[in-house]
Amino acid sequence: MRITTMIDGAFARITPHGPIDHEALPELRAAVAVLPYEVTSVVWDLSDVPFMDVAGLHLLFGRPPEDIPEPPTAAVTGLGPQPLRLLQLAAQTYPPLESAVTSTCVPDNDSVGAGQERPGPAKERHLASVEQSEGDEKTRRIGREPVGSAGVMTGSSHVTFHEASGHVMLVCLSGSLGADSCDDLARGLQQHLGQAARRGQRLVLDVSGIQLLSSAARRTLALSTDHLAHLPVLIVGARPHLRQVLERGNLHGIRLHDHLVDAVTALDTAPQRKARAPKAKPKDRADASEPAEALLLEMFGLRAKARTHALIGMAEGMLMTRYDLQRPAEAFALLREASQHRNVPMRVLASAVITAPAPQADTEFWFPGRATRPSAPTVGFLHAHNAKAADRRKALTAALYEIVTVSFADAVALHLTDPGQDDALILEQQHALDATLRDHAAHVVGPPAPCARAQEQGQAVTVPDIAEDPALSAHPAGQALLDAGLQSAHSIPLLNPDGLCNGTMTLHWSKPGFWLNRIQARELDVLASDIAAWRSWYRRTVLLDALEYLHQHHTAGKPSESIGARPVRTRR
Repeated sequence: MRITTMIDGAFARITPHGPIDHEALPELRAAVAVLPYEVTSVVWDLSDVPFMDVAGLHLLFGRPPEDIPEPPTAAVTGLGPQPLRLLQLAAQTYPPLESAVTSTCVPDNDSVGAGQERPGPAKERHLASVEQSEGDEKTRRIGREPVGSAGVMTGSSHVTFHEASGHVMLVCLSGSLGADSCDDLARGLQQHLGQAARRGQRLVLDVSGIQLLSSAARRTLALSTDHLAHLPVLIVGARPHLRQVLERGNLHGIRLHDHLVDAVTALDTAPQRKARAPKAKPKDRADASEPAEALLLEMFGLRAKARTHALIGMAEGMLMTRYDLQRPAEAFALLREASQHRNVPMRVLASAVITAPAPQADTEFWFPGRATRPSAPTVGFLHAHNAKAADRRKALTAALYEIVTVSFADAVALHLTDPGQDDALILEQQHALDATLRDHAAHVVGPPAPCARAQEQGQAVTVPDIAEDPALSAHPAGQALLDAGLQSAHSIPLLNPDGLCNGTMTLHWSKPGFWLNRIQARELDVLASDIAAWRSWYRRTVLLDALEYLHQHHTAGKPSESIGARPVRTRR
């Protein structure tokens, strides 16, 4: 990634050029680490960032690694549609981030932090410009005073936190958890959860001093802890009426115990296991330095081509028989002409040729009953990313961007079914999957893969810990996930109104557990329905248009002569 840094006294403006993901995160943090000590205010100019995943949230709001100093006060400007939506969803999904997002984002015409004067034209001519290119690993550590952290939560609300540390982090709550205390409760939980994680402790909430728990406070507890099903927050000392309220809430990240000794005993008897260390990933480039890695990547590429060529070969044979074509090159040219004219991938068109009912002999139209063309569905992911429904590649890219934006997942796979291959799941789009994972996900038929389970069951499937799933952990696909450092998965089927599965979206995280809260789960369910609706519309319109074009331009020999057929080798 190319990064431009402009410095003027205590003010710095950092402009990344390209998408912000986990690969770019170390370079961006290094750009902050080498700032002079005098810099106290940083503006991230994201005007040249078309896409940002959860790594952007780690950059702006997360705690840096121990070997990187605390960053100065930061603000953000130049947000495009997708990064802006990511920050808005983060604020909506995690209430503690709302104030941070609001204070961090500044208008595009205001490129400096609070209390900072904008450099004038004369000053801007003297700004230092530093270009940090890909591969630059020089990082100079600058000592800075750490940013002050929030203390024990106090304020106008009726709940107070008192902390006691030891084998666990015990936090005692007292007062009333009404609707007006939800913001303070969320901030306090986020603070203490973060501290407990950094210290390797488990958070225990002693609620014996709580008199009242409102439904709003219960929702706040759910939003703050639902992602901790693998390491739940322990609650002790709940009074009978309070315990009933908590039990009715179906809180995935909460476990109730009568006394502190019960909670500690449960922790001591819980089975412990060591996390599987991810193997070194092969370089994801054709010019891999190791010959074995280059050979592996070449094998993956050949395998993908073989699957596609087999499908196209079947379609060529059907077209030769149907239209009395003399050579496979003529059938291939006909497919290619229809593919280019209607902007439909060859593989998708070939699958349609194989599975669509054959046209009637000597008829002008393949589908004579198509009087009207249904209008494109009004779905949010196309509008959010300015994609046209008829452009398959851009529509699927928009769907992927929306999945990443909503889920905050570390890796994502988007599959669609292929009727020409017995409804096998074909990888159409992916985010942050390495070459080995892409090869395993390219063509999925049947369990134990989470996407195949979701397709088979017609409902979402969660694998909170891949290493503890006997079938998946023993399968090469599960081993590849663990080797890549991905330890949990959640797959959602794309169901059309008739309940038929059109594909799946699969989310992966680098830690065990279920990492979606209720807002995200609801948004992803809507998105899955929208993608399925778009896919059904595409097959009933754009794909049938391509078949119709192919049928009306099937005169033997003409496609190959007008476009240029593949050369045919003849044996002597």
